[in-house]
Amino acid sequence: MTRLEVTGGRPLRGSVRMPGDKSISHRALLLAARAEGTSRVTGLSDGDDVRHTAAAMVAMGAAIDGERIIGGLGRLHEPQRVIDVGNSGTGIRLLAGYCAGFEWLTVVQGDDSVARRPMDRVADRLRAMGALVDGRDNGR
Repeated sequence: MTRLEVTGGRPLRGSVRMPGDKSISHRALLLAARAEGTSRVTGLSDGDDVRHTAAAMVAMGAAIDGERIIGGLGRLHEPQRVIDVGNSGTGIRLLAGYCAGFEWLTVVQGDDSVARRPMDRVADRLRAMGALVDGRDNGR
């Protein structure tokens, strides 16, 4: 097992090669949108779930052009519309945590299947950290 440890206030630079996994693809998009400058992400899953997450990052201000993702806090902003994750349970859970760190309103929705999935375990932990989380069925 390789261990990566970063200390100090220096930027992290380098590359990591991983397989094109759906779960990793969601996370790569979120991190690249948050990172300052341009990130190059290759091998993303090309499924609908990941496309919904990419669209969410664009709606929040990141620019995605093929493998290039231009992000940073100065670019990110409140989305002008509801973020739709389609059928992605991973997408809605990750985006709930991701958006909770910003001072703006973000509404995230999914299809009927996602709408029936419990969000307690995510929402309760975000509330415990001070996030304002609401939703149907008492915010579940």
